Amino acid sequence: MADKITNAGQGTEALPHDSRGPEVLAAQLTLTTTVLILVPLRLYTRRFFTRSIGLDDWLISVVGVLLVVSGITTTVLVTRFQAGQHMWDITPSHKAVLYKAFWGLSLNSIVVIGTTRFSVLATYLRLFSCRREFCIVVIVTIVVNICLTVSLLIATLLTCRPLNPVWKPTVHLTHDPRCFNEIKFLTAASALSMSMDIWVWFLPLKPLWDEIFAYIIYTMLEENLGAIAASIMMIKPLIQRRWPNFMRHNYTPRDREAHQLRMAANMARQLAPAPPLNSLESSADVKLEKGLKRFMTKWRRRSQAS
Repeated sequence: MADKITNAGQGTEALPHDSRGPEVLAAQLTLTTTVLILVPLRLYTRRFFTRSIGLDDWLISVVGVLLVVSGITTTVLVTRFQAGQHMWDITPSHKAVLYKAFWGLSLNSIVVIGTTRFSVLATYLRLFSCRREFCIVVIVTIVVNICLTVSLLIATLLTCRPLNPVWKPTVHLTHDPRCFNEIKFLTAASALSMSMDIWVWFLPLKPLWDEIFAYIIYTMLEENLGAIAASIMMIKPLIQRRWPNFMRHNYTPRDREAHQLRMAANMARQLAPAPPLNSLESSADVKLEKGLKRFMTKWRRRSQAS
């Protein structure tokens, strides 16, 4: 209908003539600038800080280059070929360019999505390399992802036979016998891609849960055992009220003090200098020992009397 109106040059005055090109351009420039900042920062960090650039980093670098190419292409289409405008406002020569460019961007999108998914799975292999079962599942997922990406590329390349009807504005791919149903293909491709994305997103939850669970248990033990150890010694009187003989010694506080005095006397005797050979002990040492003996005797009698 739009082509007939454009070719006839009639009836376009009543149709809208607004353009979404500036909005598309703003969104594309924002996203491309973000990619140009974050991807080099990732590579710089991995190269000069962790000093280990892996397969996942190279794959995301390829994704960054493809996204920059897509951003430049979209910018050119908006600024020079009327992308974002209504079909009846686009000149026929620009329409052919836009159809070819959109077909190429669809191929680029399939490669970007598949390579990004591959990079994430490669990161899983690097982070959880010690888990054999998990790594096997990740490798199988990588193979499935590669097969899915290649199959979508082949299907897009074989949308029509021959291929030139794809970028002809007068051809409706849904009804043309030379092309398969584009709506059904896009629906199936989107469903498969979303299913794979959801699977990749949920894939690391099991090993992450194991790590988090172990950390939670360790934290709980660290916090609670500290409180238990600090409190259990203080509830001894409460326990002895119910069980009087629990952790009770047979000697009184005075016996404990007498024992400490005996220990002090023994230590003093051991630390005292040895007497010279063939000589009697000095009178001071003798007096100290006799004094300690008399003190201990009096203390023992007083304790027995009490």
